[in-house]
Amino acid sequence: MPDHQLPAFFIVGAQKCGTSWLHRQLSSHPQVYLPEDKDHEYFSLLHPDPGQARQAWQQRFAGAAPGQLIGDAAASHFLTPLDQPWHIRPRDYNPALLSGMIEALGQALKIIVLLRDPVARAVSAYLHHYAMGQLDLSHGILEAPDELGIVSIGMYGQHLSHWLGVLDAGNIYLETRPISTSADDILTSICRFLGITDKHPFSGVTQPVFPGIQRIRNEQGIWVKHQRLRQALPDIQRAVPSMSIDGEDYVRLIHTQELAKLHAIFAEDQQLLQQLIATNPIYTGT
Repeated sequence: MPDHQLPAFFIVGAQKCGTSWLHRQLSSHPQVYLPEDKDHEYFSLLHPDPGQARQAWQQRFAGAAPGQLIGDAAASHFLTPLDQPWHIRPRDYNPALLSGMIEALGQALKIIVLLRDPVARAVSAYLHHYAMGQLDLSHGILEAPDELGIVSIGMYGQHLSHWLGVLDAGNIYLETRPISTSADDILTSICRFLGITDKHPFSGVTQPVFPGIQRIRNEQGIWVKHQRLRQALPDIQRAVPSMSIDGEDYVRLIHTQELAKLHAIFAEDQQLLQQLIATNPIYTGT
């Protein structure tokens, strides 16, 4: 495969912010080619045989038709190294992720970043890791293993500042509008950012790829439907109050005080994010 048959754009994250939804939608566009296997970790991990790893990664684009815009997607790639004690990555994490991507794909690379409220993202990630068998619910959301990135991924401002250090701001698309209410407008904006027609009839734009564990929020915190946790409840080594809502049993997994602490943790970084958006010509789609 010639070296020029490589991604011109990359959906880099953030995790639990809609990257699978966007991958599914753009994969249906005739002017775009995206490999089916989203979240290939070529750039984010260190490989014992770099040449073989590159070949396996690059071979994923062999099916692109002439003239199609090639892209890739990995929700872990927005995450950059942070100088924080709770920022722990796997041993095989590649600290040179950003420079490696730019070296391989060039300064013309366009990246797409989808974001949501960092506390909502943390809650979604916490429940996702439980559903995937990667988290024991005996750990509260603030006690979850650091390597899961419950907090570190939500430091959007710090990660964006690192990306701005290696890539022109005009090559960065940043989306903060909720997909649930702005899906069509978001897809139109992204198509224009990529330089492809925005007249493609996308379908199922309001359907989530991963609906997630059903939950509600009230003044006491986040409650999850009991039946989804029935087998896990006896093994949870902490108090999880329960209650009935409209005839359904729920347990509280996240206390409102934990949510308040998360808001406080993210507050300064959220200010940094807004400052970066205001002072750099990032493509925001609005």
